[in-house]
Amino acid sequence: MNLSSVNSLNSSKVVNAFNVGQGKTRVGAINFSNKVTTAFNLKTYDSKQYVLNAISAIKYTAGHSTDTFDALSVLRTEHFSSINGDRSDVPNIAIRLTDGESGDMERTRNEAKLTREAGVSIFAIGIGDSVKKEDLEEIASSPKTDSMHIIENFTTL
Repeated sequence: MNLSSVNSLNSSKVVNAFNVGQGKTRVGAINFSNKVTTAFNLKTYDSKQYVLNAISAIKYTAGHSTDTFDALSVLRTEHFSSINGDRSDVPNIAIRLTDGESGDMERTRNEAKLTREAGVSIFAIGIGDSVKKEDLEEIASSPKTDSMHIIENFTTL
């Protein structure tokens, strides 16, 4: 599972729902705005506590745009690779948490399609009033009713 993070508190809530470990759920994180930064890969931490500590150290990155397409590309080509901890016999799941919208929807749509075709299931979770439903629909895997959600606020997460 890879998280693209709106903030560390919300990502921590997602991680707490899983049994994290090397032979269990592995977690990686990407932080992005107009620049994509790998916070850590799937192979980096082998316990939930280490993952939670690493998430709490992620700094919010503001920028002039949200280049979701770049984050999806890094996710597909780097994070879900065996060198970074991907296991071919385990499903790949990405959870995108956002409180905004993609800066270039056409490029994001294309990259989301490539990512899904590479075998990654994408869950798109929008938080708050600034989220566009169409943005989430373009990113989320099918069926949309299961993999796309809009929630009112961070507390609801």
